Amino acid sequence: MVKKLKIDINSETMDIVSSEQLTLLQYLRQNGLTGTKEGCASGDCGACTVLLGAKEGEAPFITVNSCITPLLQLTGKQVITVEGLTADPRLHVVQQQLIEKHGSQCGFCTPGFVMSLAGWLENRFCKQGAMIQAPARALRTEVVEAISGNLCRCTGYKPIIEAGMAAALEIAETGSRFQSLASLTNDIPGQMDTEQSEPVAAGEDVKKAPIMMRPGSLQELDASLMRWPQARLCAGGTDLLLEKTQQGKPLDCLVSCLEVKEMNACSISEKALLIGAAASYSVIEQYCQSIWPDLGQFLKRFGSPQIRNRATLGGNLATASPVGDMSPLLMVLNASVIVRSTQGVERSIAVGEFFKGYRQTVLNDGEYIRAVSIGLEAFNGFRRFFKNSKRTMDDISTVMGAFYLDVSSSRVLEARIAYGGLAAMPIRVKAVEDFLVGKELNQACISRAQALLKEVINPLSDVRASADYRSHMAASMLSRALREQGGEILPAVTVG
Repeated sequence: MVKKLKIDINSETMDIVSSEQLTLLQYLRQNGLTGTKEGCASGDCGACTVLLGAKEGEAPFITVNSCITPLLQLTGKQVITVEGLTADPRLHVVQQQLIEKHGSQCGFCTPGFVMSLAGWLENRFCKQGAMIQAPARALRTEVVEAISGNLCRCTGYKPIIEAGMAAALEIAETGSRFQSLASLTNDIPGQMDTEQSEPVAAGEDVKKAPIMMRPGSLQELDASLMRWPQARLCAGGTDLLLEKTQQGKPLDCLVSCLEVKEMNACSISEKALLIGAAASYSVIEQYCQSIWPDLGQFLKRFGSPQIRNRATLGGNLATASPVGDMSPLLMVLNASVIVRSTQGVERSIAVGEFFKGYRQTVLNDGEYIRAVSIGLEAFNGFRRFFKNSKRTMDDISTVMGAFYLDVSSSRVLEARIAYGGLAAMPIRVKAVEDFLVGKELNQACISRAQALLKEVINPLSDVRASADYRSHMAASMLSRALREQGGEILPAVTVG
């Protein structure tokens, strides 16, 4: 089925007709916008970074990896590439500073860095109303975080970081060469007419199914999945699109969740925090700043800004990856997965019971994740989340540890301990939890808990680490959590 849509690209409204699942990067390069590069085609290197006009209530623009962004999800959206970064004959302030600081050598990764830094400056300016100067160390931290999803093999990052800092300082001091990106985009209508199709009858060719459906409510989503049971849900697509870009598999029939309001919303009731399955991690972080401030710090280790702007909580759980970072965290918070069927029937499943094996969940045919619910009482106890990975940012966990402790009068009333990366699926360590209840957290108790942990877990060995390393790291995380609960101040963890 042919899909017709409108997208604003660099202030030009594009009428797009497509009969296949193109990525945004493929479309850009096929249409002469070759400043956006393809490096990894998996969302890891950032060479394909562009800016995407965000939804109402979010930041003005978000950075995304165009290599894993489905084109057909972007109808009515605004895209800015490196070619359209300024309407002024002069270069954008980031581009000029990269030249002056010698921040580019081979140049392949440079457009991605330019877009990440430009997006950071835009959002920093728009949130504050003016570019406020910050201490050099704090400003450097902001720049490093902004480019944490971009890889460079030439410069060693020093001149790139200097260019980002210099651009921010120049805007703060003089306002020169800063033009809000909102002025570069147009208001455009949403979706053009789309060819309609009839339900597939018995024996009929399923290739007649639409290549992308965009329901606007749960009822429309249910109807789409009932009509096309072979369809697959797509929210951020940061994992799903790898099947196309890395394995060459066709994506024939997708149902986008991004317009289903009930799946994109976050809300707080008297008893629970409810996070929509299609809410991106950036949205979740922003919403949870007050109730769950430690989540933001943890998410800095979760992918990159580009990934967090697209990746969703529902997708992270549904893939059932053993190194999915959110699973152990949600397990110790006693979170529940709200599952919905195409008949509109919902059920609640504890996250600890949601996984049944490697890449396997308890979801039945015709079911999908609508939301995740976390009881507010979980935010009253002591929490620690530790991630060990080869790179500090934008890397998969070797070991992920999550810990929840309720302690009164120096004794443990309740303990919840979970790990990712140790086995074929995330695990709770009930034996250690039971051991800690009623104990005083002195060094002897901590040592015994570590020894018991090593007895009951059976870590795997793979290309990331050996079983012995994982066992040692899991025990070290446990010790650190227990010691910090007791008030011990330990050096900050950078990697692990």
